[in-house]
Amino acid sequence: DKGSSNVMGVDPLWPETASRLVEWFKQPKMQELTAVDCSDAAPIVIVTGFVATTLAGTPTTLKRSGSDYSATIFARLMGASKITMWKNVNGVYTADPRRVPEAFPIESLKYDEAIELA
Repeated sequence: DKGSSNVMGVDPLWPETASRLVEWFKQPKMQELTAVDCSDAAPIVIVTGFVATTLAGTPTTLKRSGSDYSATIFARLMGASKITMWKNVNGVYTADPRRVPEAFPIESLKYDEAIELA
């Protein structure tokens, strides 16, 4: 009922999930959101991750890395061409420490400097 089990958690029930998303967008309170011309300014939709429901409506989780998994599920359903994951790390580094061994955390960073880096 939850979808098939796999090592990472569960496999979404794609047709049902897509159908539920379509129904969500049809709600009257979503009309303003769906009326936006996305080529001009994309709407911002904030959703929770990690938590899902079974077909019967019983809450369940998407297991380890469920929030990231939720993001990729939404990306697929929305036809996104890419997805960016922002992670919690111990500060902002001069470079990606996984690729640049000499990278170190920046001790102090002003907002406008962070925006420029982004």
